[in-house]
Amino acid sequence: MIVMTKLVSQLALQGVELREWVDRQIREESERKEKEREAAKEQLALEREKLLQQQTLVDKELELENLRLRNPAPQPSPLHSSISEDNSQHPSSARALTFKSPRLPFFDDSKDDIDSYLLRFERYATVNSMDRRDWSLHLSALLRGKALEVYTRLDDDSATNYDALKEALLKRYNLNQHGFQGKFRKILSAACTEKRGPKMPVADGMLNGIRVKVLRDSGCSCVVVRRGLLENQGDMKKMTVVLADGRATQADTGQAYLNCPYYEGHVSVIQMESPLYDVILGNIDGAKCPGIKVEETKNLEVMAAETRAASSRKVKALLTPPSSRL
Repeated sequence: MIVMTKLVSQLALQGVELREWVDRQIREESERKEKEREAAKEQLALEREKLLQQQTLVDKELELENLRLRNPAPQPSPLHSSISEDNSQHPSSARALTFKSPRLPFFDDSKDDIDSYLLRFERYATVNSMDRRDWSLHLSALLRGKALEVYTRLDDDSATNYDALKEALLKRYNLNQHGFQGKFRKILSAACTEKRGPKMPVADGMLNGIRVKVLRDSGCSCVVVRRGLLENQGDMKKMTVVLADGRATQADTGQAYLNCPYYEGHVSVIQMESPLYDVILGNIDGAKCPGIKVEETKNLEVMAAETRAASSRKVKALLTPPSSRL
């Protein structure tokens, strides 16, 4: 305050200028103190974080020390030393002493397939770099039920040979050539009889007296027939057709008589090499919706006869006789 009074006397400020100068000095002093407080807070936060990290390290060291005290490392006994020396001369004995059971679930023949389980075991053993000479020993620790009986009935040489053990297990569960064939047929028949998606609107029909399969396609705007179903109709016109993938192609056109549950009558058709069905009936005038329930078709031979008769009747329009006068 004394310094500010001296500055006022030196600057010779009075009235409004003095008041503005004092306000500005007070404001600058407040801002300076606020910055000092923020800097002090940041420094305090950094020191607190550093202390927390140091405390965490100390806690971890204490935890490790407690673990070492609860689980002291075993001291090698004279017997263990002699065994170690013997193992250095006999590697096979060393492998037996370092044996550990694989971390895999036990084989349960009520819900596991032996071929899938063996494949899983082989992949596990390969990834963990197990000695193949020890595979049979590792696998035996995981077997239960009938599979364990197979292992116990093997002689010593076969029991220590993984390939021999695998062959015996597959034979016990009938997974030889004939067993695999029967399993494949069972799976194949189930796949073939499984219902695959909604039923497509396909029905039997006749095209110019020829038996055909008709697909009612609501995404098509014309009638497509397989090339070769129509007889030569002389000079056939070409027509540009846009396919479902956007490509445009030239196709022959023609006339035909179609009789099926979705449509009956003369139609203009487009001939293509390999459509999905013999006839693809699109959204033309008179075509029934694909969602209707298709009635059972009549005998195709009778339908063919009726179609030809209907065709002969419909080629020419019926003429009504003039009304007779009384």
